[in-house]
Amino acid sequence: MTCINEKMREVRMRWYGYVMRMEEANPVKKVINMDFEGTRPRRPRKRWKYNVKKDIDNFQVRAKDTEDRHLWRSKTKAADPAD
Repeated sequence: MTCINEKMREVRMRWYGYVMRMEEANPVKKVINMDFEGTRPRRPRKRWKYNVKKDIDNFQVRAKDTEDRHLWRSKTKAADPAD
């Protein structure tokens, strides 16, 4: 069976690919790509965006790969013995 952490990574990458294929004017895509100014608390919270960047490195994919849905899914799929 696949580890729950790997499946969570897979789901996170699937959602990221879906959002990146959206139109530029889509509010969800605007918020995902938004950068905020100002200071953060001394111990910053872990953000979804930081996890995605780490996952991209782990899966050895590029953000540009999201344009091809089938390629993205094949590269970010966590291996399941039952699949």
